[in-house]
Amino acid sequence: MRCPDCNKFVSYGEPDPEILSSEVEDNQLTVDVRVILDCSECGTELKETTLTIEKDLTEIDDFCDCKNAEFEIVLESAILYSRSEGKGRGTKTFYGADIEVEIKCSKCGKTYIIKEAKDEQASCFEELT
Repeated sequence: MRCPDCNKFVSYGEPDPEILSSEVEDNQLTVDVRVILDCSECGTELKETTLTIEKDLTEIDDFCDCKNAEFEIVLESAILYSRSEGKGRGTKTFYGADIEVEIKCSKCGKTYIIKEAKDEQASCFEELT
């Protein structure tokens, strides 16, 4: 892709994704993450997408069975990752977020660390320039 600021054909830089929102409601964790592809030369944002990552907390082993449990988010982080499928001219590149969220039950105090990942093909990202 050509960067409008550098006026060069550039590769993508890999800044960390930005967590836009995270919540736990009805034993369901939902995290919205903004993934950005920027110019590796100057840092101009070239493409973006927002990924929604969901996890049913009742699928966790030893999950809290407190009645009317409420969970608070203690810690959250997101790391960019990429993967490729295919070879040669047909190679598809995917970028995504690998998230880690720590939640705590307000009734019994149990904590859980949830790790999930989601990606999208780079050609499906919205162009910003």
